[in-house]
Amino acid sequence: MDDNFLERKLQERMDMKSLRQLRPDGGGSDFYSNDYLGIVRNGLIENELQGTRWAHGSTGSRLLAGNSRLAEETEREIAAFHDAGAALLFNSGYDANCGLMACIAARGDTIFYDRLCHASLRDGIRLSFAYAISFDHNDVDDLKKKMAKPERKLFCRHRVCILDGR
Repeated sequence: MDDNFLERKLQERMDMKSLRQLRPDGGGSDFYSNDYLGIVRNGLIENELQGTRWAHGSTGSRLLAGNSRLAEETEREIAAFHDAGAALLFNSGYDANCGLMACIAARGDTIFYDRLCHASLRDGIRLSFAYAISFDHNDVDDLKKKMAKPERKLFCRHRVCILDGR
């Protein structure tokens, strides 16, 4: 696999001015989260819990309004633990799988996947608009057959991903 694939995808997003990043909470009026009454931001719950240092409750998407120091600190600790450059928290494994596939694969890509892989991977593939070909569960021979004679002509410029059923 191409080792610079993710770097190129990030550069494409930067070039198209579509790269989005988490930002620290800047305060101000909140017209975009689920904290309609300001309960999360006004400290009402913290006052009741006494001594808690982190906000509580739903504030909406991290990207728009819900980012927190706790989430960023946790991501730094996870990245350090795994000796990785960065980590990203998701609210569920479903969202992680679905989001990853939808971001990495794109229209024109081809993905071969185990027909019994988790629905989150299939949903991510669907959201990516990549061409998807399933193979029988854990059947390497079926995968080889479908890769040798795909249902659709594959071109050199297409990346190919193979997802197993684990």
